[in-house]
Amino acid sequence: MRPIHVRLLPLDAASAFRVSAPAALVPVEHFAGTALSEHRFSFYGETHRLDASIDWEANPGTWHWGHDLNRFGFLLLYDLDPSQGTAETLLRLIEDWLDKNGCQPRPLSAHAWQNLLNVAIRIENWWRFLSSATQRGHCDASTDRFQRIAQGVAAQTIALLRMIRARGFDDNWSLIGLRAAFYILCSISVFPKRSTLTALTLNYLRTALSRQILPDGVQQELSPHYHWVALELIVSIRQLAREAHVPNAPWLDATIEKMMAFLQAVMSPSGAIVALGDSDAEYGGRIAEFLDQHVDTERAPSSNASEPDIALFPYAGLACVRHRSTRSLLVFDGGPYGTGHQHEDALSFWLSAFGEDLVVDPGRYLYEKGPDTYYAHLRSTSAHSTIMIDGAGQCAETGRDQWRRSTGGEPNVAIDGADVRLSASYGQGYGPSGIAVRHSRGIVLRENGLSLLIRDELTGEGPHDVEQNWLIAPGPWTLAGRSFRARRGKAIVEISCSEIDQLSCRVAEGERKPYRGWYSPRLNVVLPAPTLIVGGRLTLPVVIETVIRVSPCSDPSDEFAS
Repeated sequence: MRPIHVRLLPLDAASAFRVSAPAALVPVEHFAGTALSEHRFSFYGETHRLDASIDWEANPGTWHWGHDLNRFGFLLLYDLDPSQGTAETLLRLIEDWLDKNGCQPRPLSAHAWQNLLNVAIRIENWWRFLSSATQRGHCDASTDRFQRIAQGVAAQTIALLRMIRARGFDDNWSLIGLRAAFYILCSISVFPKRSTLTALTLNYLRTALSRQILPDGVQQELSPHYHWVALELIVSIRQLAREAHVPNAPWLDATIEKMMAFLQAVMSPSGAIVALGDSDAEYGGRIAEFLDQHVDTERAPSSNASEPDIALFPYAGLACVRHRSTRSLLVFDGGPYGTGHQHEDALSFWLSAFGEDLVVDPGRYLYEKGPDTYYAHLRSTSAHSTIMIDGAGQCAETGRDQWRRSTGGEPNVAIDGADVRLSASYGQGYGPSGIAVRHSRGIVLRENGLSLLIRDELTGEGPHDVEQNWLIAPGPWTLAGRSFRARRGKAIVEISCSEIDQLSCRVAEGERKPYRGWYSPRLNVVLPAPTLIVGGRLTLPVVIETVIRVSPCSDPSDEFAS
């Protein structure tokens, strides 16, 4: 990488902090357990104590831990203890990083310099902390110490823009980097060539949005959680632009409006976010606050409360059907794999009713590496409410040319009287060998979202071991023959399994070796959850019919009140 030549003029507080700091990308609770005075650092529940002299390139933990250390998220702890002592400890850690890593990129620096996210999140956290500490009188902008840190931030900002251009604009890393760079450029009024670099950053942003945001407004990774991450970044860039008096960009407003519509559509009546792909359902509260702040009015519902509100996203391949009268929501995934943070989950769905999440997606837990991990299982077909063939899951990940749609497609949605009919298919094969079986799923949604008739048609040749899975949110359950019942808060869900003789039913809950029956509502939390498995050897083609009904539970203390 070419040397960086940037020299800031001397700064004071007025010229250094011209705009408000955007919200931190990772909230402070993920650093609980950190003890700065002991050099004990904790990220997402994983804690390690470092030597008195920190080696910023060493990593004593899982692969992600060393990256988190270099992102300086622990600076947020200052807001929990805004004292002179805490500020001094944190300033010394920043100075130590500069002493050992300098202001020029190093090619063999895996954690400090060669990871775009680490650079972006680090400079944003440094500048946010300096702004807060200066306002509280715990840091003096006129000192050499402050000027040195500011110079380091400026050099990393230039490095970051070069890294974004070199890496490309096709995933949320570019958005994270662009928000960080834009924040620094808008904050420091004396940044060299500030107007040129600000315009360049916005031009990069427009390129990134044209590549990442589908025509229906969904971010191409197809994870509601990461859609929100992208949207929050884009909205904060717009706010920074307004504070810095950067001319308004109509293309930015139009993109935000479409993205907001999708985010509203995948908010569960329970308050959770529908956790497709790598998502955390319990982030719903934070996302709801975001929507309250940035959406003036709710999307107009149907005029009749008994009629469904249907939102179809044909490029993402998602259909959302909401019934206000029963506080129900069905989100059916009939789309492509997505470009990142995705799971092998085609034709699965999320079902909520009476304000309770019932049929769910498994979440992500932690970004562990290796095949024998919770994360590997939670991404697999066996963790989702869909079909497996011969013990193998879907293999959409191998078809990179089909990860994203260039035109709209399934699911198909039709209104038939009081019923809503949905259908989609998956035909990319199963397992490493691409077992040639096509799965088509039709859903008839009745009784204001409380009754589902599911028709799974499998086409192919000869006998195969077929396994149909239903992942249910954690809670008490019973299985009697082919009838499964589970309670979740104020709702009871009943699944009547197919009557095909060759199929049998069992429930897996919290199993290991192999993993089956797990659900992760948020990072670093994984819970046993009942997975109803309906399996047997069938000769194709075959049709499997399943009925799911939801009823209210008037007395939640009664385990299975009728």
